[in-house]
Formats: sequence, C-alpha cells, structure tokens
Amino acid sequence: MTEKRKVFELSLSTADDTFQNLDSSEISLTDVSHYFDSDPTNLVQGLRKDGKKPNAYIADTTTANVLLT
Repeated sequence: MTEKRKVFELSLSTADDTFQNLDSSEISLTDVSHYFDSDPTNLVQGLRKDGKKPNAYIADTTTANVLLT
C-alpha cells in the first residue's frame, strides 16, 4: 500500500490542473463537509515541489446545461 500511495502522490505532484464534478442537485459543492478539508487544489499544491497552486475547475452537471468554472 505504501508503494501505491507514493506513486499516486508523485503523480499528483506534477498536476497543473484540478477538477471536481458537481453531479447532484440535492446538495451544493460547499455543503459537502470534506470539500474544504480535502480540496484537491490544496492537496496538489502541498505535494508540488515548487508549491505552485494548480488551476481549479468545477463542472456543474446537475442540469442539461453543463457549466464549467
């Protein structure tokens, strides 16, 4: 398990972009308790050697009109 985690973290440390998909109209992205604690943008920033914050994208696919922000 430790080896798999290292490979995963190494992959994340080279990411330039993060993406989250909002796919339920019953809850909002900010209603999810772990959203702020495990925001992928902050996680990737912490793993990058240069400390650069990656671009963050969110897709709202709760309706037929998909929005990407």
